[in-house]
Amino acid sequence: MSPRLLYFCVERGYLERQALLLAESVKIFGGNASPTILAVSPRPDHRPTKDTISALRVYGCEYIEIELSKQIGQYPVANKAFVGAWLEEQFANHHIVFIDTDTVVLQDIGEQDIWHARQVTIKPADLAFTANSIDGAGELRLYWDRLYGRFNIHPTWSTRTSADCVLTRPYFNTGVISTPAHLGVFRQWVNILESMFSEGLEAPGRQRHVTDQIAFSLYLSARPELYRELAIRHNYPLPLHHRLPEHQRVTSLSSVGILHYHKVMATPGRWASMVGGFAPSPATNFLNFHAER
Repeated sequence: MSPRLLYFCVERGYLERQALLLAESVKIFGGNASPTILAVSPRPDHRPTKDTISALRVYGCEYIEIELSKQIGQYPVANKAFVGAWLEEQFANHHIVFIDTDTVVLQDIGEQDIWHARQVTIKPADLAFTANSIDGAGELRLYWDRLYGRFNIHPTWSTRTSADCVLTRPYFNTGVISTPAHLGVFRQWVNILESMFSEGLEAPGRQRHVTDQIAFSLYLSARPELYRELAIRHNYPLPLHHRLPEHQRVTSLSSVGILHYHKVMATPGRWASMVGGFAPSPATNFLNFHAER
């Protein structure tokens, strides 16, 4: 079995608060046999404070500062792909998992079903409004067709979104990505992202923020043999809890491995309005303690 590594990005500001919550959750719920946990700061002018760095280390994370040789200006979301590509080179024999900083780990990370030796494990997107749906609907259909032509991709398979249950051309949520480093997945993701931005092909208007997901989906669309579906409980979309179909919706957060809370924990009253929908558990107690702090 390959050595295991899990990473997330941390920067000064709101990402610091998220990173500390994530790191604490790993310390409490992540298990004694957790993989190496890396908190990576990718930009010199956005380093976290010394107090944050010390706290991350207390929670068991290895803090790493790197200076990316390339970045995509005004789109810092892409840094998670650039960091992953850097880690692939440094830890070529490892299995690498990326998780967004606005997540918490609620089960033993080493025991979660995210460590497949030969494939890329990732969850389909939650909603279809930025996807290329099979029925031809969606405001970005022509944009997707342009991208398929540019990258010479002819997808012959599909995925189904987790919340609105729409059948689409392959489209994924990049909040949790698991892959063997030797596949070079993050490097290929970076290559597509760089091409898209240099050629003005980023997602248009208010959808620009999902360009990273679109780029990753383009990569995996052409490689169906690499795809392994990540169960929703390993990237559970908290804001969409009430919109999920019944077979996807959990009643207790103790059954969730990785909770993707997005802005819920920072939005006044949002978590308080949701907590009653979950059975009491150590996970809900943890989130109760940290909500809106």
